[in-house]
Amino acid sequence: MFRSTTKKRKTKTVTRLRSDSDNEGEEQTAARDDKKQKYKDDDSNGKASTKRVKDKSKKSKKKKKGMVVRSFQVGGGDGDDGGEASGALLHSKPKKRKRQGGLGFGGAPTVKVHDDDDDFATANDNDNPQDYGSSSYGRESLEKLKQQQQYKAVAEDEKKVSEDHDEPTTTSIRVENKEDPSLDGDYVPLDGREPSTILTGDEALEFDSENFEKQTKTQRAAQDHFYSVTEESNILDSEDNQQQAQEASAWEAEITRRAGVSSGGGDNKQSTNSLTNTPSSSSAMSLAKLRSQFQSTIAQLETQTSDTERACERRRVELSQTEAELERQQNELKDSGKALEEYQQLREDVTFWAGALRDLKAKVQPIQDALIDLETEIASPTKQQDWEDDMCAVLHQAGLLDQVLGRQPPDFVFEDTTSYVDEFGRDVKSQHAMNREKRMRRLIEIQQNHAQSTSSGPSQIFMDDSDIETFQLRRSALRKALDVALEDLEEEYTRLSGLASIFRKWENTYTDDYKQCFANLSLGDLASVLIQVDICKLDAPGVVGWLEGFSASSSKGESNDSFGWLRQMGEKDGVPSDEVIDRVVEKVYIPIFDNLLGKSGYNVANHAQSRSLGALHDRLSKLIGSRQHKKFRAITHEVFDYIKKSLDNVALAVLKNVEPPSLVDGDDQQEGEQLRLAMHGATDDQLTHVTSLLVNVVKYWASILTNEEGGADFVLDFISTKYLFLLSSLKGRTEKTTEEFSKVWVAVQDTKWLEQPGRMLQAAPLRAAALVFKVS
Repeated sequence: MFRSTTKKRKTKTVTRLRSDSDNEGEEQTAARDDKKQKYKDDDSNGKASTKRVKDKSKKSKKKKKGMVVRSFQVGGGDGDDGGEASGALLHSKPKKRKRQGGLGFGGAPTVKVHDDDDDFATANDNDNPQDYGSSSYGRESLEKLKQQQQYKAVAEDEKKVSEDHDEPTTTSIRVENKEDPSLDGDYVPLDGREPSTILTGDEALEFDSENFEKQTKTQRAAQDHFYSVTEESNILDSEDNQQQAQEASAWEAEITRRAGVSSGGGDNKQSTNSLTNTPSSSSAMSLAKLRSQFQSTIAQLETQTSDTERACERRRVELSQTEAELERQQNELKDSGKALEEYQQLREDVTFWAGALRDLKAKVQPIQDALIDLETEIASPTKQQDWEDDMCAVLHQAGLLDQVLGRQPPDFVFEDTTSYVDEFGRDVKSQHAMNREKRMRRLIEIQQNHAQSTSSGPSQIFMDDSDIETFQLRRSALRKALDVALEDLEEEYTRLSGLASIFRKWENTYTDDYKQCFANLSLGDLASVLIQVDICKLDAPGVVGWLEGFSASSSKGESNDSFGWLRQMGEKDGVPSDEVIDRVVEKVYIPIFDNLLGKSGYNVANHAQSRSLGALHDRLSKLIGSRQHKKFRAITHEVFDYIKKSLDNVALAVLKNVEPPSLVDGDDQQEGEQLRLAMHGATDDQLTHVTSLLVNVVKYWASILTNEEGGADFVLDFISTKYLFLLSSLKGRTEKTTEEFSKVWVAVQDTKWLEQPGRMLQAAPLRAAALVFKVS
């Protein structure tokens, strides 16, 4: 319905009169058709190379239909004149132009059209194909006929039939088509009838020649199209050649870059153009450019040569090192059998030692913890605080207490403790008062038995003979338990020197392996068990506590036993390596300090304990030296905090300036004993306790107080604000004030604290007290 239709070209019909002489013309026409077919075959061979023509252009072209010629015989056919004239007309037609094939530009076949006669071929090249007419006319007649009768396919060149034209013995009827001839091919009449044209024989031959020339024009058009396609093919070939030239230029640029010749983008483009337009790109390079490229290449080669020489030198050094390493490994390989036997023996010895000491460690550690618990009970820091509170309470009830310096007792100490009897006859008192009376009776009994006369420190005023005997029995039991633990092991595994000799031999034989295995750490871990055993064995005669025999300056030389392991494990200089010392300090001594201070087992007022621990700390500090031992530094700070806490927890009772005997009620003997005990504790015992506390702190812990920030200032402030005030309140009540102050003054003078410029104000009260008490 909507299909577009193409108008069919109308077939042009030509009608002409035919005579008898036309038979011969038909033979000539047949021969000419054979020639045309041959020429078409030649053209088809030439057209075979034009396959690049687009299919769309082929389909759009439609082959023109030739004209239909109809001939009729019109009298005069039998005459000889007419036949000869007709034959002459047939034989006088122009010859067809021959075509010669050849190869043109790009290899495409070319066709040339010419005649045998050069002059006539030149004339034919200049004439139109339609100029061929009947041979009965001369050149002038043909020119005139050409002007009068001319068939053209273009509409604007319409021709009129000339009435003055002389045509011999023929009558032609021409149908003039005033419409555009170009539309005839596309016009299809609806009635099916076609216009017809009646021509004479000569005119039919002329039309036939014209049709042939039209076909020649079609062939020329095809050849022109073939030439255009060939030209496009040549252009494509030129583009391919240009692409190949660019690829060749890129390859040459890469070779130039590898050779060390620098080339910019402009040179590359220029070389590409030169490759496209000239046979070779190298011919375009100037001598100066070649010289610069050669110089760049030479410099690059020199650089590569120097790099190669350096690389060779490195390889020679590596080769020498490898040879030395190979020689060393070969020497080690020779001794590998002996080393294997020694390492097998070493492994066996260390395994036995590790197993024995692991079992001993499990038995020694509980014994050491029990000794520290025993030391805590002997120190009894809570008993000292309870005694200070009870003393303040008794003095307060008697009206003799003026004030309390330092730690303030709880509020219940100053409550009224008057007793009364309930309805059942029971004496009703507060629990605190009842506990206080119980403790006071205990102290009165100790005073009566004179147990304090055998004590070596103020802390033992709270122990009687039975308590001292109990502590000694407990310590003896722990010593026996330690001996039993050692009896389970062979004697060779209890000597520290045997263990040290194994590791010393290993170190001397295979030093590198000894360091790589961190053998000193293993030696420290194993030796710490035996050192711990030696410390638990320390037992000085005539002392109660464990730490008293731990002192570094006891009467029988026990001081050397606490560090006897230094001699047994020492090397040529008598001292083991730093790694072993640090490991032993970490595994043995730091846990003792940590456990003892954590359980408040150290009584700062106890002279023996302070001397032992102070000397132990100083000796460890010298062994460690300037090395940064974090755990030892932490223990040092912990000792300083413990000393500050001990001084802050002291409660100093200051008495009123009244006579004590006038306040004693002789009727109540128990209350009188408690009051006398409290008065003695507030005078002589309290002064002795505080003096011992200050002397031990200043004498044995001066190094810690000096290094710790504010340590010395704290002690000097305590002396100036509390101790001197206590001395002034006790003046006239006891004769020990001068003696006790002189002890403190000597200890402070030894520290050189008062000579420092920044402590002039703190030193002024002490210097004034020295003048008052006449202490040099």
